[in-house]
Amino acid sequence: MKEFNRILGILAIATVGLYLLLAGMAVFLYIDAQHERQALRGRVDEATKNTIALCAFKADIKARIVEDRKSLKRTQRIVSEIRSGKRPQIPGLSDRDLQESLDADERVIARQRRTVRSLHARDCP
Repeated sequence: MKEFNRILGILAIATVGLYLLLAGMAVFLYIDAQHERQALRGRVDEATKNTIALCAFKADIKARIVEDRKSLKRTQRIVSEIRSGKRPQIPGLSDRDLQESLDADERVIARQRRTVRSLHARDCP
């Protein structure tokens, strides 16, 4: 009987030890999950900020395209009037200089449009 009580005591201590070990692991896993949740929340916040910034960038480029198109059309009209003789030639600017300027403006607008197209996947308000 004495031996049985000793073995029973050892089993009771081992059982309590295992329960403490399980409780410790549960606490560890809970704390680890909380840290993961915080890290994920930080990544989501960062992604949201990036999306907002890209959407603002996209809106700005779209507005620039509109303004640059208006400016280009005004410049094309003026160049057309100069070429037709309705407006005097601008001293120091040759017809070639004016055409190069128009071509450069069109290239800028084309680049801006490509940038907007590359941001098409962004869900912007």
